[in-house]
Amino acid sequence: MFQLNAPPLDLTMEDCQLFLDGQKVRHQVRLLAEMAPVLQEENALRDMDKGSPAYFMYDNAYPESQQGGLRYDLTTIPSGSLGREYWKTMGHYHALLPRGVAYPEIYQVLFGEAIFLLQHRSVDDGVDEALALRAKKGDHLWIPPAWGHLSINPGASPLVLCDLISPLCHADYSVYIEKRGGIFRILQDGTFELNPHYGQEVQLDICDAAEADAIDRLTKSSPLSQDMVDFLLSGEHILSRYLQEPDLFRPLTEAAAE
Repeated sequence: MFQLNAPPLDLTMEDCQLFLDGQKVRHQVRLLAEMAPVLQEENALRDMDKGSPAYFMYDNAYPESQQGGLRYDLTTIPSGSLGREYWKTMGHYHALLPRGVAYPEIYQVLFGEAIFLLQHRSVDDGVDEALALRAKKGDHLWIPPAWGHLSINPGASPLVLCDLISPLCHADYSVYIEKRGGIFRILQDGTFELNPHYGQEVQLDICDAAEADAIDRLTKSSPLSQDMVDFLLSGEHILSRYLQEPDLFRPLTEAAAE
């Protein structure tokens, strides 16, 4: 059993399931069978129990967080491989609201290490930028509205993520299902493979999430306040700071144009 440092929550993890004060946290499960459409190899799950969990999602894990208008979620992702790929989430864009805008999101690594694969949706629904952001325990990641994203566990231990997001934000998985994943796939030999189902060439830039340059690139069309940039570089726990200073996170409640 792993002890997680996630104040004000007393969280532990066993077999990728989370316990709060010793009680199992209510969760949803993404099954391996649901991952089949986004994997590089169609037979990657051939020798696996497709009814087994691919990863666990803990939506609204701290209901008090919604008093400030945001939802606090947790995700646990096992280590290992799905065919030649590292274990990962399905990937999604944030669905547009009727007025053509979407919400941003903020992530933090609570345990393990992650690679976040982000892709910027172009005006013709293609991809014009792609980033692979390496993150370790404590690192934050700002997800702007027009960036599709998936989370990858390249480590030997489970990966635990938390995020803050508007409860009005909904995930759109359709592009990732149609194209069999993100525009790049990260393979267990350490290489990044272009996904041919997108039918286009895009350069992949690789950097650390906890770098000012990465934040500047992601927010160049909608700059953040210096206070928020400082927080993203601080390693401070999201939930603890949010409960102390909810106004800092006001940009997460404001839908932005694509």
